[in-house]
Amino acid sequence: MKFSVLYLTNIFSDTAGGSEYMFWLYAKYMARKGHDVYVMCFKRDENSLVRLRAETSKINIVELVPEVEHKGVLFQDLLTNIKYLKSGFCISGNLYRDVDLVHSNPYTPILVGGLIKKLYKKAHVVTFHDIGTTMGIRFLYRWFREGGSSALASYVKALVGVMYESSIVNVVPKDAIVVPSPQSKRDVDAISLSKVRMYILPNFIDTELYEKYKSKFKISYEPCLLYIGRLVFYKNVHTIIKSFGQILQYNKDVKLFIIGDGPLRSLLYSYIRKHRLEKNIIMLGLATQEEKLKYLSRCTATINLSIYEGFGLTVLESWYFEKPVIVSDIPPLNEIVETNMNGYTVNPLDRKKLTELMIQIIDDSLLASRLGRNGLDKVKKDYTPEAVIPRLEEAYNDVLISVR
Repeated sequence: MKFSVLYLTNIFSDTAGGSEYMFWLYAKYMARKGHDVYVMCFKRDENSLVRLRAETSKINIVELVPEVEHKGVLFQDLLTNIKYLKSGFCISGNLYRDVDLVHSNPYTPILVGGLIKKLYKKAHVVTFHDIGTTMGIRFLYRWFREGGSSALASYVKALVGVMYESSIVNVVPKDAIVVPSPQSKRDVDAISLSKVRMYILPNFIDTELYEKYKSKFKISYEPCLLYIGRLVFYKNVHTIIKSFGQILQYNKDVKLFIIGDGPLRSLLYSYIRKHRLEKNIIMLGLATQEEKLKYLSRCTATINLSIYEGFGLTVLESWYFEKPVIVSDIPPLNEIVETNMNGYTVNPLDRKKLTELMIQIIDDSLLASRLGRNGLDKVKKDYTPEAVIPRLEEAYNDVLISVR
């Protein structure tokens, strides 16, 4: 069954973040399978459009607030979000006759999707990659504080955030929810006041594109580790840096590369300089897709010590390049990674154990290779477009049948 889908998202890009990347992939592979695809977003990433190649002409993309800049935090400016809401709703009035189903991303895009369902009676599917409310007010306060808000404003935003997240789960009209992991489902259930049809569809990666980069770069296991992600408090990068510093007592040549940006960049860099670690810990900032995968092809392993995670796409990227992962022993990471099979899980606050694992993996490239290849096998089995897109089509079809 062919149908038309309108994706409502934030940044239409394959490098902007987990849920944004998923919507980029949904659009690409749904268009490839012959469905009509529309996208409305704050802005689009022109470089990522090049990587869409032939599918670009099959995807109708509308930028609603193209002047915004993505800086690794939520779009917190009220007027920016109001503009998205107003423009999105106005433009959707011209699109709704051509659209069978709307699929939206947090946060403002979900409001547009809810309005389209309410007024035009279109099926509405919502993705929740993670639920910040489950981490509590203090967590949200720190999130907004890092984004540049004052202490008072951050506290107010945290309170509003709890109410807002609850409202988009419980009040905004929707027909189904898509989550990437059992943990995300548990988080939604924790604040949901009613039963809503829910689908667990794992994240996946664009193996077609990655295979081209993999063919271009030679896979090696150089004495270096890699972190890829935002530089925010809940990613726990400071623990990685402090633990890595202990390795230099045993191996002064090993390096840690950090790819990403965020509000903690200057603070982390100050720590590195204060402890004279600049030669061994290199902060690369934001990187292009090709630059990121080049470092990934050369490192021995990647590290993700987040204390809060919806899925963890860097795990899949690492495995596809045959690299083991060291991740926090929290769901959903410990539901994806199998210790001694394709990586290691560790208490994200246990610096001693983390240091031991770093030394172990750096010192044994054969072990790293074996664990990495096991990870590659798992990606090819469970986390490819071929594995996930048919399940997405089935979910859409179920929803469309249920609303008729």
